[in-house]
Amino acid sequence: MKSGPASAAVGEAVTYSFEVTNDDVTGDGSPITVTSVTDDVAGAAAYVGGDTNGNSLLEVGETWIYEATYTVTLGDPDPLDNEVTVSGTDADGDAVADATDTHSLDVDFGPVLDVVKSGPASAAV
Repeated sequence: MKSGPASAAVGEAVTYSFEVTNDDVTGDGSPITVTSVTDDVAGAAAYVGGDTNGNSLLEVGETWIYEATYTVTLGDPDPLDNEVTVSGTDADGDAVADATDTHSLDVDFGPVLDVVKSGPASAAV
């Protein structure tokens, strides 16, 4: 599951949070080695916590938390839609089907002021 703020202003840093869970309802219940958690806008996510037994395997019943931060720019579309992809391998080293989730952020474009200075390039005294 991916979450983040509903809106942000240009120049504001936003943090996306990702909950990664080993789903034994659709999977076979084997532990998973998470190989990457990547947001297509914010980039690679950092592991925050959740490995309850410290074995670096995402086991059934565990939910790991990852975060990625992105600074909203003037060139971003409104809304700013992005997608996170989680990849991993099972105990046999076989790839697990990638999981994805999306988020939409309303970009608050504030007024922009532009100042232009004019006058002579030089002056005599």
